[in-house]
Amino acid sequence: MVDDRSFPEWLSDELKERSLTQSELARQAKLSRSVIQKIVNRLVKKPDTDTCRAIAGALNLSPITVFRYAKHLPPGDEIPEMVDLEEVMSRLSTEKREEVVALARAMLTLEKQRGKSVSQ
Repeated sequence: MVDDRSFPEWLSDELKERSLTQSELARQAKLSRSVIQKIVNRLVKKPDTDTCRAIAGALNLSPITVFRYAKHLPPGDEIPEMVDLEEVMSRLSTEKREEVVALARAMLTLEKQRGKSVSQ
């Protein structure tokens, strides 16, 4: 689920979290640095869909996540991480996807054993 941050705030936070500069993001997204700079400096609040796709690719996120922050899509009610997990899983081999599912099941078993609610 997308939170209340504006797209510029969200993108700035993503850059900080990933220790990326605006120039590095621009290079990875194959965009001009000025496009990223205008977004971060709130001169552009709703970048176009091509820019969003490029940013998503550079940050290795699902375009849906970026589209939601950019207000191209309404907020979703799904589990927030599912969109990104689907994107990651689509890039893994069948063997690695099976390992991820096994790991998730093991984590679920551990939570049940510890008495935590699985619906949180």
